[in-house]
Amino acid sequence: HIFQGALGSGVKIDGDVILGGLFPVHEKGETTSCSSTIYNRGIQRLEAMLYAVDLINKDTTLLPYVSLGVNILDTCSKDTYALNQSLEFIRGSLDAMDVSGLECSDKKPPRVKYHAKPVKGVIGGSYSSVSQQVANLFRLFRIPQISPASTAKALSDKDRFEFFARTVPPDTFQVRALVDILQVFNWSYVSAIYSEGSYGESGFDEFHKLSQIRNICIALATKIPHNANHNFLDSALRSHMKKTTATAMVLFTRMDDTKKVLEAAGRLGAARHFHWVGSDGWGKQRHLVEGLEDVAEGAITIELTSKPVEGFNQHMKSLTPEGNVRNPWFVEYWETFFGCHLNTRPTEDLACDPDFRLSVVGLWDSHLDLDPMKVVFSENSSEAPSSVCSHPCKVGEIKIMQQVRHLLVGEIKIMQQVRHLLVGEIKIMQQARHLLVGEIMIMQQGDTCCWICTACKPYEMMVNQSACKDCGPGWWPHDNMSSCYKLPHRYMKWDTLFALVPMAISCVGSFFTLTVIGIFLKYHDTPVVKASGRELSYMLLCGILICYLNTFLLIATPGVIICACQRFGVGFGFSLIYSALLTKTNRISRIFDSASRSARRPGFISPKSQVIITCFLVSI
Repeated sequence: HIFQGALGSGVKIDGDVILGGLFPVHEKGETTSCSSTIYNRGIQRLEAMLYAVDLINKDTTLLPYVSLGVNILDTCSKDTYALNQSLEFIRGSLDAMDVSGLECSDKKPPRVKYHAKPVKGVIGGSYSSVSQQVANLFRLFRIPQISPASTAKALSDKDRFEFFARTVPPDTFQVRALVDILQVFNWSYVSAIYSEGSYGESGFDEFHKLSQIRNICIALATKIPHNANHNFLDSALRSHMKKTTATAMVLFTRMDDTKKVLEAAGRLGAARHFHWVGSDGWGKQRHLVEGLEDVAEGAITIELTSKPVEGFNQHMKSLTPEGNVRNPWFVEYWETFFGCHLNTRPTEDLACDPDFRLSVVGLWDSHLDLDPMKVVFSENSSEAPSSVCSHPCKVGEIKIMQQVRHLLVGEIKIMQQVRHLLVGEIKIMQQARHLLVGEIMIMQQGDTCCWICTACKPYEMMVNQSACKDCGPGWWPHDNMSSCYKLPHRYMKWDTLFALVPMAISCVGSFFTLTVIGIFLKYHDTPVVKASGRELSYMLLCGILICYLNTFLLIATPGVIICACQRFGVGFGFSLIYSALLTKTNRISRIFDSASRSARRPGFISPKSQVIITCFLVSI
């Protein structure tokens, strides 16, 4: 039953019809294709195939006079390694090819040295990346393939994978479940980590599309490459931890990548920082959270529906290393499961007890033993199974159930299973505070999901959640900042005391100013008026009169013309006064200064020159 292939051991049972099997018996290695770590699910699926073949061969009504054989290989959870292993299945098809077109050098008919029975169908692989690689190869030789666990949406394309089928739904459905869970807990601003390859990348693409439709924003998304090391994962998680409001972390990762992410969170002390929401790559696999219970506590994970096969549990419990010699990896599995060694003396501490037997509780990752919460798809059922914890546990259970007609697929029910269950332990939180009245969202550079709440200016209204608009002159925003109203005019009335007193003073001043102007006009040609500098005196008196008259402009009802005259009149009146005084003082000073030094008349002291200088100063 055991054979040694080109790349490793395998299970081969002869029969009339040979079925191939590709299962991840070992996990992927860090520096090699295969590690020494046994993958629990891979062994169970391998034994399930052997158990099914045994049942079919024993039942003479299913395939009378025909026996099934198997050729089972280890994929080591790696797509390229699985592709190399799959060449073993192709060899039988090549041996069965037509040799009529071949001719030997001695003219004798060609003969095949070794006849390997062709593989008629293949069960596997488990990972989507593995199934996608080998499906392209099997398509060339028209070998049908059925996967028990590959969920990538790309595998639904029958134009590319016409000989591929699967017993599980594509990732589209679990993505809908993930988004529904996020909405139930009001997690609208989340982070995401996904694995490189068809499973993680296609799953995240679907999640991204549906998140946009459901108004869930992804703050940061990180792809984990196949060769990711501790430094990469630590750096990636630090970047996610900087998004302090995006504490919900969606994992669309393979089993091994999920383990790496949880270990990185433990190294960084982020046990309570993230609320994990995992795909079926995490599911209910117990070994992923062993030693990391504080990191994974409170997690919600998706698990594909599965029903127990009658008799298989008893079959697994009956297996022993002595009785299961057809499985070359069962000894490794036994030693890993019990943490002992079979090839040591019974007196040694690590020797396996001969009375050890597998138990169903240990074989299956029981949801009672796990800290993470899980989501289980259940078909045609509206009741949750009852169970009791043997010890106080913090396990919640969300079942997404499908009733034939009346219950919508994707409805979430949260049930309290035991007395010690803390219902509502997972925080239902608002990821970002609501905008206050008068605030808009200013997106941060480099982050399309996160914004800063910024208040509009006092004179602005809100156009939408991201823009303000000036109300315009004479308008002011309402209290809700959604529209503007025209401001009422408030100005000094003519009949108030504050207006009457300035107007009285202005009238008296204007009267005396006009009187002086009249006297100057009457005695225009007298020596006294001429000696005072008539032109500059007239300009000075006009400036004084303008200042008095400005009082009436300042009290008048505001308008475009009135306001323009106010701005011009106040400045022009005082400029005219001070310019005339400065020019006149400068003229007198230069005359006396020049007389003390020489009899020559100084320049620019004529009336015309004085007026020009004054006008120039006023214009400045």
